Amino acid sequence: MTKEKWISDPAHSEVYFKVKHLMISTVTGYFKNFTVEAYTENDDFTKATGIEFSAEVDSIDTKNPGRDNHPDLERAEAKRMKATTIELKTSHVPMVSQPKNVADFIIAAAQKL
Repeated sequence: MTKEKWISDPAHSEVYFKVKHLMISTVTGYFKNFTVEAYTENDDFTKATGIEFSAEVDSIDTKNPGRDNHPDLERAEAKRMKATTIELKTSHVPMVSQPKNVADFIIAAAQKL
């Protein structure tokens, strides 16, 4: 029998989660961008094989942007991608408060292209 590959349909699929925080509250959220793949020999998913799930960390939505874009998540993702990063002790607008540092970083990145 031939194996059939199944892929999640973003228009008809959702991935929600709930996480208990400090045993006081529960944070609920979902991933906007994800994929699920599986292989079956028929329509019976109880014997599915090769099941894979992936979600884009930056597509998380808990209805709290300050939590969703946590700096530790951004640092971990940058490290995983082996990206060159710079951290400035500044406000939310480093282009205004530290324009030279930002310009130097952009120039250095452009020179690596």
